Amino acid sequence: MAIRIIVRSNDYHDSMVLMQISSKILEMEGVKRVAIMMATDNNKPFIAYCGFHDEAIDTAGASDLVIALETSDETQMDATIARIDALLKERGRRRKIGRRFASLEGACNGFEGANVAVISVPGQFAAREARKALTRGLNVLLFSDNVTVEDEVALKRLAKEKGLMLMGPDCGTAIINGTGLGFANQVRRGPVGIVGASGTGIQELCMILEQAGGLGVSQAIGTGGRDLSERVGGLTALSGLDFLAGDPETEIILMISKPPSEQVAEKIFERISTIGKKAVVCFLGLAPGSPDTAVQTNIIRTETIEEAGLATIHLMGSAIDKRFITDKGEIATIAADERSRFKKGQVFLRGLFCGGSFCYESMIYLRSQLTRLHANSPVSGIASLHDAYVSEEHSVVDLGADEFTRGRVHPMIDPTGVADRIGREAADESVAVILFDVILGYGAHQDPASVLIPAVKAAQDQAMAAGRSVAFVTHLCGTEADPQDRGEQEKRFLEAGVHVAATNLQATRIAVEIVRSKTDG
Repeated sequence: MAIRIIVRSNDYHDSMVLMQISSKILEMEGVKRVAIMMATDNNKPFIAYCGFHDEAIDTAGASDLVIALETSDETQMDATIARIDALLKERGRRRKIGRRFASLEGACNGFEGANVAVISVPGQFAAREARKALTRGLNVLLFSDNVTVEDEVALKRLAKEKGLMLMGPDCGTAIINGTGLGFANQVRRGPVGIVGASGTGIQELCMILEQAGGLGVSQAIGTGGRDLSERVGGLTALSGLDFLAGDPETEIILMISKPPSEQVAEKIFERISTIGKKAVVCFLGLAPGSPDTAVQTNIIRTETIEEAGLATIHLMGSAIDKRFITDKGEIATIAADERSRFKKGQVFLRGLFCGGSFCYESMIYLRSQLTRLHANSPVSGIASLHDAYVSEEHSVVDLGADEFTRGRVHPMIDPTGVADRIGREAADESVAVILFDVILGYGAHQDPASVLIPAVKAAQDQAMAAGRSVAFVTHLCGTEADPQDRGEQEKRFLEAGVHVAATNLQATRIAVEIVRSKTDG
């Protein structure tokens, strides 16, 4: 084995470019481990987590490039570094090709008739750019995070004054007039209008509507994660509801969010009750009845994403595909088969999630089924992990949380962090089942199976060599029309011995049943 750590001073590269290069390098024969990233304070712990330690990394600055490699031998090491350099030069040449603009003003002048601006810049500049776009009469999807609450409120009030929509900040998903913005799936047009403060929640709902009920989406309006807080007051959510109320293509309204403030929830229900269209509202983990909606006969309340999607299909009078109806007998059979191969002491579940809403939905279910449960972003009733990088007993990890994504590419785009964590969790002799999500669609990795399946197989081989077996359960959030080809992705996971469920919650039920009789939970 050969290990080499290189630090190049003042050699800045975009994190997306470095992620793409890392993925290509990992595909090379003889490459065991790789970390190619800028030496930011947020990236250094991850480099150490990958097993690379050097004083040069500790003293490097945010504008310095770190290339850390482990290969089969020195000859392979030299070839790998040469390949990295070639890819860096190639990416540099590509940046000079194509139509590019140095400012929002230039882009507006170059695209007459545009009415939406997608803004993704560092947080300290995001509010300024969003204000410019609104002033020019553009609706805004503000992908950037780290925008102050004060700026968010001011921007949303400005948008309302101008009759525009500001989606965000930290808004990752929207579908406007059939066009996906940010992370979105390819779905058909249809009668369901969605307002969501949850990117992967919107994606899951779109998938359930299409795959389970053959229904399409008129609009999917993202609000940003803080919109339903008391300080922001649901400004975008209320504007979105007003828009859907007047949209002739929208027959039913579907709303998804983590629990809002009580004051905002009351505003939301009051507004929906005046619309005259049926609505399904899912505030994740918030049981129906608080606040009281008994007199609001056009509203159905649900606690999970799955329930919200299926309730909407039922309201539209469509049949539900049998794959989306939980078969307790089938789950029991899967669980019994997996348990028969476990060694004594294999008792714990580990959940690894790219989607924050998937992690949240799973925690809601898990806390009612298991004890000794930990998470890095816990809901009430679940203990906090001491270290997000180290699981304890039953653990649920949101790999899209800030501690994993500051200065790095999101795992939906680059699932190598998920693959690495799969290997680490499977090496724990107390682990029985690993639950993970796979998110497809525009913006997501073009072939997640190519990254995750090798990790699953390596974990299975390692466990088998130790006389153990580890169960794997996943859910693919996507449609057949997505660029990754959902059917082909599912086929490859099934061939690798992974149980593939129709929804995130269904996958969680399977994983729980596998460990239920193995623990005190």
